[in-house]
Amino acid sequence: MKNTCFIILLLLGSISSACAQFIGFEDGVPEAFKISGKGELKASSLFYKEGESSLEWDFQPGSALNVQISPLSLNAKKEKQFGITLWIYNEKPQQDSIRFEFLNKAGEVSYWFSYHLQAAGWRACWISFEYMKGGKNDKNIVAYRLVAPNRKGRIFLDRLTFPEKKMNLRTTPDQQLPSNNGLSNRDLWHWCLVWKWEQQSYDVPLASKLTGRQKKELKTIEQRLTDFLEVKKAPQGQINAAYKTFEKAAISPSIAGTGFIGTPIVAPDEQDKKKGEMSWNDIETMLSGFAYDAYYNQNETSKKNYFTVFDYAIDQGFAYGSGMGTNHHYGYQIRKIYTTAWLIRDLIYKHPHRDAYLSTLRFWAALQETRQPCPPARDELLDSWHTLLMAKFISAMMFPDAREQEQALNGLSRWLSSSLRYTPGTIGGIKVDGTTFHHGGFYPGYTTGVLATVGQFIAFTNGTSFELTKEARQHMKSAFIAMRNYCNLYEWGIGISGRHPFGGKMGSDDIEAFANIALSGDLSGQGNTFDRGLAADYLRL
Repeated sequence: MKNTCFIILLLLGSISSACAQFIGFEDGVPEAFKISGKGELKASSLFYKEGESSLEWDFQPGSALNVQISPLSLNAKKEKQFGITLWIYNEKPQQDSIRFEFLNKAGEVSYWFSYHLQAAGWRACWISFEYMKGGKNDKNIVAYRLVAPNRKGRIFLDRLTFPEKKMNLRTTPDQQLPSNNGLSNRDLWHWCLVWKWEQQSYDVPLASKLTGRQKKELKTIEQRLTDFLEVKKAPQGQINAAYKTFEKAAISPSIAGTGFIGTPIVAPDEQDKKKGEMSWNDIETMLSGFAYDAYYNQNETSKKNYFTVFDYAIDQGFAYGSGMGTNHHYGYQIRKIYTTAWLIRDLIYKHPHRDAYLSTLRFWAALQETRQPCPPARDELLDSWHTLLMAKFISAMMFPDAREQEQALNGLSRWLSSSLRYTPGTIGGIKVDGTTFHHGGFYPGYTTGVLATVGQFIAFTNGTSFELTKEARQHMKSAFIAMRNYCNLYEWGIGISGRHPFGGKMGSDDIEAFANIALSGDLSGQGNTFDRGLAADYLRL
């Protein structure tokens, strides 16, 4: 029946092309979009991810949304480069899928993939032909269709481009499209591995009951973290920025009864700033500013705004199981989300949406990676240490159940210790001479701040059962000794500066880390109560 309807559409002749065109559905339903079987297509303002409208498809079992295109001829190169990108709004999690099928002249399916509907809200659907399924024998495509699941329902489509002629190289597998990118198996693209890591389980057992010592250690670490993150008073500039950004976001509940409308939030690679679209840094600006105001000033409006923004961010795709099309380098833009969430954790714990907030924080911190030890071939470690170690640590500490805190912190400490092994060749990490590699070479510009972050973790866990192994701390010491040697007094020379030729230097937090490691115990083998060599370096610096 579907093929017959498709052939009839084909024979109708001149149908306007949707080829290589960005469609925001602002002008209604394009002529090339037709329904077969029972269902309805219409432009809708209930939800949108671009402009102020999207395409609403109300479907029945067995119905399909058919799209006629100008003929598209693929080859091996175009299979890799070409694909489809759009965003889909699903109102209620379902254990089924929308099937996308790409057809030849005879109406036969050459390529296909399934888009899972397990999450509610806006989720990205980005995939190249290379990672689709199907026979792929006939590479001449004249139409595609979306096949409904075996039930009635509706979804909303927006930001559609087909064919996308240059797919993003870091397209991210997620809950919706778990196998959409072969790069997910390359350790280089660590940003894009969050869903792959989510499939791992802890091999660190969950304790049935914590000992008195374990409870005391967790409380000690909790207090150390709070002391580190607290400031004397709320930073008014950041609070003002939160309110200014919130006004631009224009968040309001959808009249559909679920979800929101407002300024779209997308990954930076997709963001159109001229249209006022927002990204992760805007989420961070709002959440951190409102958290400061709620924590220090007990501002009730900021408390309310904080949770409105978090709900909206999840609805827009900054959520558990979502890759937002491409998530690369997000760590640099979300760090304050975590440090301020810790300050208002008691408010989060009491909120009805607590589990959604915490699962989002854990997922985007990539805490799931630490359910297993760090594999020896894991690359780009400096990026992970610098941007996500604090996020991982806070996420581990924010489990409401202290037993899960203990399990997560054990896993994190073990993962970090194993990641601090000396790495071979040119992959990222610490080398036997103490130099630190990133992007295939020695890179001090990435080292500064990175070692300081690991040093902070050492200070938080010092004297507890969660501290790093002695070997890991000795490797850290060698990296600090190397930094001490190639800096004079604080700066390194242009010859080793990489793509940051000017102003490369140790920061005050790097210097403080000398003391943090020194106080974690004597790593010289002389049996002192602290490491006198590192302590001397700290005092000199």
